[in-house]
Amino acid sequence: MILNANLQTSIGQIPITASGLWVGTVNGTNLSGTIQEVSGTVYDCFLFWCGQATFIGQGEWSGTLTSTQGTGVFDGTITFTSSDFSQIQLNQPAPITGTWTAEFQLT
Repeated sequence: MILNANLQTSIGQIPITASGLWVGTVNGTNLSGTIQEVSGTVYDCFLFWCGQATFIGQGEWSGTLTSTQGTGVFDGTITFTSSDFSQIQLNQPAPITGTWTAEFQLT
């Protein structure tokens, strides 16, 4: 999985990039698995200053498969390991949840 998107925050959208490995199994139409080796960066600029924060993470995911289209939810944690922003606490796991969709190539 590679993510290159914007994260909506109370101060607006912040660019975020991340990568990770989604490993799972299919049982009929049910999908489930783990999210491993997540690493990423958050970027933000304010007036003439720009900064970044890096994070690692892990989690679990589940969903359903209809034909080749999968949809579901994920739950996990991210931990910031470095940051130019004083508002971000380092080395404190923070929960993260969301939804996912994917097109699968079944063989």
